[in-house]
Amino acid sequence: MPESTQATSLVREIAEICLPPSSSDLLESMRALGYSFEAALADLIDNSLSADAHRVEVQFSPYESPYVAILDDGWGMTPDETTAAMRHGSRDPRLARDAKDLGRFGLGLKTASLSQCRRLTVISLKLRSVERASVGPRSCR
Repeated sequence: MPESTQATSLVREIAEICLPPSSSDLLESMRALGYSFEAALADLIDNSLSADAHRVEVQFSPYESPYVAILDDGWGMTPDETTAAMRHGSRDPRLARDAKDLGRFGLGLKTASLSQCRRLTVISLKLRSVERASVGPRSCR
């Protein structure tokens, strides 16, 4: 077999390899992206505004089980939309988006949240259906 044909064959084999990341390792890497608390909170509030929220409430509890909750009256997500929102890279950055939507890569919700905490829980109400999804070390083993 000529040398150029062998090289082309090898490149085809390498190009077809699927390399999914380790979920737990990816979560730890996302935690180290360097968001400040203020930038992370602003990113999450932007998601509310992109969902046409007129009211956004931020709640803090620093006690036994500390948490930060962002509550809004935006349009909510269906179960499929919630699953997509929890997936890294859930949006094609080449697609057109609303002018007021600052999101582009489908990473903000996850990177902003996980830079500040070990577990992200999204609870959404749309069309009278409540959807709940969590991402964290126990959900990704």
